[in-house]
Amino acid sequence: MLPLAALLLCSVLDQPATEQAAPPADYAAMAKSLKAALPEGWGFVSARPAAFVGHGPALCWLATLEANKEGDVTLVVEIAHDPAVYPHGFGASKCEYFLSVGAAGTKRSVADPFAAPNCCVGDKLVVPIPVVRGDSNHRFTFIDAGKRHILAHQKGERVIQQKDEKPKFQVEHPASEFLRLVSGSHRTFTFLRSQDDDFMHRQTVILEAVQPGKLQLRAPVEILPADAKLTAWVGSWYHTRIATATNGRTRGYEFAGPPQWTMRVGDRLQLEFTNGPAKAKDSPPPPLTIPMEKYAEPKEPYPIRR
Repeated sequence: MLPLAALLLCSVLDQPATEQAAPPADYAAMAKSLKAALPEGWGFVSARPAAFVGHGPALCWLATLEANKEGDVTLVVEIAHDPAVYPHGFGASKCEYFLSVGAAGTKRSVADPFAAPNCCVGDKLVVPIPVVRGDSNHRFTFIDAGKRHILAHQKGERVIQQKDEKPKFQVEHPASEFLRLVSGSHRTFTFLRSQDDDFMHRQTVILEAVQPGKLQLRAPVEILPADAKLTAWVGSWYHTRIATATNGRTRGYEFAGPPQWTMRVGDRLQLEFTNGPAKAKDSPPPPLTIPMEKYAEPKEPYPIRR
C-alpha cells in the first residue's frame, strides 16, 4: 500500500500538466486591475501569493501599496468564484478593507487589527486578498470612508492615550528594555450562560516601544526608530460570500497575518492574557509573566492572528 504522501502526490499528478503548473488565479490580471483602480495618494509596490495556517484563508495574494496621503478609504474587492471548487458552492465574494493612514509621526496601536491608523504617510501597507483556485474577474474599488472608521480611530486612541497606571498585580516583564509597561488591568470571565461558575482570569497590558530591536512575544516584534518608514499590514477584512444560484449570503470578519508586529518607537501594543482559573467572579488577580523569546524570522506558512 502506498503511503499517504505518495497517494496525494499521485492525485495531483493525475491532473493535466497545464492545471498543475497554473496558479490558482490570474495574478497578473489582478495586479493590472488594482493598479488601474488606485486613487491619488496611493502607489502599487509589489504583490505575491503567500500561504497561511490557522482559522482563515490558506492562501492570500499580498498586495503591497505605498500610502502617500493622510486619510481613510475603504477598498472593496469583488471576486468571482468557481462554485464547483469554492467551499459550499459560493459563486462570488465581496471583501471590504478599511485602510487608514495617519499623518507622519502618528502613534499606532499595533496588535489590534481593528485599530486605526494602519500606517502613516510614507509607509507601505500590505493588503491580504484571499485566493481559491478558479477565482477570476477581480474588481477593485476605493471609496472615501467618511466617518465610517470612527470606531477604529477610537480603539487606537484609547490605547495611545492611556495614562501610566501601575497594575494591581505583580508583572514579570523581561522585555522591558524594548517595551515599557504603561498599564495593566484585570477581570474575570466565564463562557457559561448562567455566569455563575468556571471563571477565568484575563489580564490586559499596554506596552510602549522605547528602543529599536527585535524580540518575540506572542508574535515576532520588530521595533524601528521613531522616524523610520515601515511596512504595516491590514490584518482583517469584512467578507461577504454570495451563492449566485440562490443569492444566499454569509458575512463575517476574516484575518490573515501579520507575520510580525512592526513598530516604531512610541507605538504601543495592547495584549490580553488568559491566566488560569478563578475561584470566583471577584477573585483577586494572580501574578502575570509576559512571555519573551528570541526573535525568529517569520516564514511561510504564516500564522493567522486575531
